Amino acid sequence: MKMLFYKQVFRQSWRDLSLATMAFLSVVSVVEAATITNDVQWYDDRGIEINASMGQHITIVGDTYYWVGSNPTNDSIHLYKSKTFGSDDWTWVRRLAKSSEGTKNVTLLYNPNTDRYVLIGKGIWFYESDTNDVEGTYTQITPKVNLTPRHPGYVANDTFTHYESGGMSAYREGNRAFIIVSMKCAELDDPTGGSTRFVDIFELNEQFTGLKRDASNNILPPIVSDQVEKQREAFWLFKRNNIYYMSFDGVGGWMGSDCYYRTAPALEGPWYPTYTPDPNDAPAEIQIGMNPFRPLGSEANRIMRSHASQHRWIMKIGEQWVYGGDRYPLQEVTSHPVEKGRVIMCPIDWDENGHPTVRWEGENTTDRSLQTPWSWEIDGEIKPFRAWANLNNVENGPDSVGDKEGDEDGDGLLNLMEFALGGNPLVASEPDILPTLVATENGIEFRYRRRSAANPGVSYMPQTSSTLLSDSWVDAPELEIGTETLDEIFERVTAEISVPTGAPVFIRLEVSDQ
Repeated sequence: MKMLFYKQVFRQSWRDLSLATMAFLSVVSVVEAATITNDVQWYDDRGIEINASMGQHITIVGDTYYWVGSNPTNDSIHLYKSKTFGSDDWTWVRRLAKSSEGTKNVTLLYNPNTDRYVLIGKGIWFYESDTNDVEGTYTQITPKVNLTPRHPGYVANDTFTHYESGGMSAYREGNRAFIIVSMKCAELDDPTGGSTRFVDIFELNEQFTGLKRDASNNILPPIVSDQVEKQREAFWLFKRNNIYYMSFDGVGGWMGSDCYYRTAPALEGPWYPTYTPDPNDAPAEIQIGMNPFRPLGSEANRIMRSHASQHRWIMKIGEQWVYGGDRYPLQEVTSHPVEKGRVIMCPIDWDENGHPTVRWEGENTTDRSLQTPWSWEIDGEIKPFRAWANLNNVENGPDSVGDKEGDEDGDGLLNLMEFALGGNPLVASEPDILPTLVATENGIEFRYRRRSAANPGVSYMPQTSSTLLSDSWVDAPELEIGTETLDEIFERVTAEISVPTGAPVFIRLEVSDQ
């Protein structure tokens, strides 16, 4: 992909054309694909089975994937890392924490406000990194958060604790973060059984270490509080094509469970479909597709729901959307034989209407012992632009700042150019990063910011023209006369242009994605 930044020089004067013209050209790089194998046990670099399930989360830091999750045998939280995302390429980093509150549904977020990492788990509890090193030590923030019962039907002691709430996760967007949680209510004397559930989305404080509060220290109401179908949990948020998705689990116990989603134009909603208590109305959810699809009707089919897994996350890895699911061999060995592993990761296909389908390419039999492992390939390389996009926006699969042609802050600089010049994709009007023209005795100096050789991701080329016609532009690398180091990432380049008296000269900066 190429992006052009234009400046005009005419009779030794210039005026800013404010990105009036831009062009794009895709440049495809060839990398070796990684392999993900399902229906097997996954092992780390020590040869020990990976303990990162029970509500897992993937975080991208720089060019590395970090996978955080729970060891179900001792309530400890483990961190692994990989450069490729292949199932046989995970390195154990360390045990991050051991929580007496329980360790399910762990999410690891980067906080750009504090330059720290925060662990958030079902409870609600928080751990904050002691430094800006994701692999470093973490300290628990106390006390944990309890929410006063809010919804009709809560039993008297039903505060928000590890034992009373359904599954949850955390979501970051720019410098704001949120938790999305299934709030469990009492049975409400429903003869059909099943607990009534609400899904609540609360904003976190600036430090991401607690819920946002008002001046009187009261927890602010959730930005979303919707009743959902019974026994829905394991909520997850992501964004695709500027549409928000809320994905979640159905009833499953420790077996496989169906999974669903809702969508919204904004995080605050409205979320569709909407819940109604009328049993004749359509449910307030859309089932996530499974290929092959297994209809309900028998215990064997129930075991195989969601390819014998429970939904945990959906995110974009490279250019491929991926479904991450948990299995529970320690709790339900019939449904989840030990040799079939604790996790699966499968490709997702999207139709033209934005409906996801999770693809399974292995054998499809209700006899789990007859199923054989199957593998698929994924380009998991984290290119510099993707790492920058995740750092500046949403860590769980952005398709906004993650889009090179997007312009979230509306300042006319597309995201690839923001990346190339050192801008913030969520903050408009940053004149200090723009190229400049300075008159000198010898002509005009064209000065622009460039990522240093140690921080690549894009290439830069000044070009000149006397007509602005598309085929008249000429590469002019020889114009560069010097560089100045600005910081650890950027340098300032100076190019000198001679301007004949009375003749028009145009200069532009071409930025190409590597």
